[in-house]
Amino acid sequence: MLIAEQYKINMNNDHLIYRDNVWDYKSFGFKVAEILEFTSNLDSHEVMRQYIKESLNHNFHMSIVRVKQVESLKRKILVNNSFEMVETSYSIFCNRSKLQNLSMLNNKKIHIRKDCSLTELQNLSESIFNHGRFAEDLYVDRKKSNLRYRNWCCDLYYGNKDRSFLFYKNKLIGFMFYEREENSAKLVLGGMDLNYSHLAHYFWSKVFASLPEKTMIETMISASNIGIVNLYFHFGFKIRDCVCGYRRFNVKRC
Repeated sequence: MLIAEQYKINMNNDHLIYRDNVWDYKSFGFKVAEILEFTSNLDSHEVMRQYIKESLNHNFHMSIVRVKQVESLKRKILVNNSFEMVETSYSIFCNRSKLQNLSMLNNKKIHIRKDCSLTELQNLSESIFNHGRFAEDLYVDRKKSNLRYRNWCCDLYYGNKDRSFLFYKNKLIGFMFYEREENSAKLVLGGMDLNYSHLAHYFWSKVFASLPEKTMIETMISASNIGIVNLYFHFGFKIRDCVCGYRRFNVKRC
């Protein structure tokens, strides 16, 4: 698994932390930096300006960052430094014990397994995602965005995260990767074949049902993906934060 190197900038009372998203290079063919955290005051954008200088020195083509919608000062600083808003997401949560409307469907043609063909997984993941920070960015080539999901699934497949795969008549139609700790579970990436989206309720229900009763389930979803928003709300999930995603190009747009 590729390791992302982190950098920190300190200026006066402000700081900024960013990393080199090395895994994105093989999808986009250029370097992507992600700002993980930054502080700044009303009178000074120095730390952001210093970051832009460093990103140029490190040959980053693109910078990405997410901030809470209520953090108006941070959003203003980003816009004033040529960052463009490209997506909105919800950070959501629900305790396993409070889930509602879990599916009790019983169909012998549907099976859930813990393994699948990597080729099948990559082919599926490359064709189903229409939402997210890169998929919704009009200035990111769609083929590159799809390739990123393909490569991400490959990394997850060979990683140590929990996973479930949904099959219909031995055809892979859905998947879910998630991280489990003692009393929590973070849903990292899940998807369904668009021709079988009506089975998403069943599949998500089975994934949730496999978790311990007191597990706090968390994930991030695109606010523009109405189908998935409605699905999670149907289960009883609540919004913790509304998050705005921004992007800045250092050179000509891709």
